Formats: sequence, structure tokens, C-alpha cells
Amino acid sequence: MRNETHGMGRFTSQEIAEEAARLRAFHNIRTPDSIQMATAISVGASFFLTNDAHLPSLPNLKTLVLEDLKKGSEG
Repeated sequence: MRNETHGMGRFTSQEIAEEAARLRAFHNIRTPDSIQMATAISVGASFFLTNDAHLPSLPNLKTLVLEDLKKGSEG
């Protein structure tokens, strides 16, 4: 069940858990990362900032690697 609050999607804990399981299954993402990414998706985040260069971008959530951003700002 999805509720709309202040223009941002909200999911129940159960829905976040189910989305996290889908992310794990389809994208081979570790459980802690999949929970965080599912939560980010549930609030309508545009990107996910991480230090894990192996974490994939998803169709509805772009992954930004902090080290890459840091290198880009130095050059």
C-alpha cells in the first residue's frame, strides 16, 4: 500500500522489505545496501551516495560514488 504525503511517496516497512528483497534478487546487492536503496526509492530520492564503487545504479536510482565525485571536483 502506498500513501502520498507532501508529494513524496511513502512505503510501509513491509513494502521497503519487499523492494529490498527484489533488489537483492535482481541486482545481487547485499542486504544492508538493498534496504538503504529501497528506502531511498520509497522517498523519491534521485540518487544514492556511497563509497562502494561496486554498487550498481538502478533504473530509478542513480548511484554516485563519493571518490568519483571527489576526483571530478579536483580536476
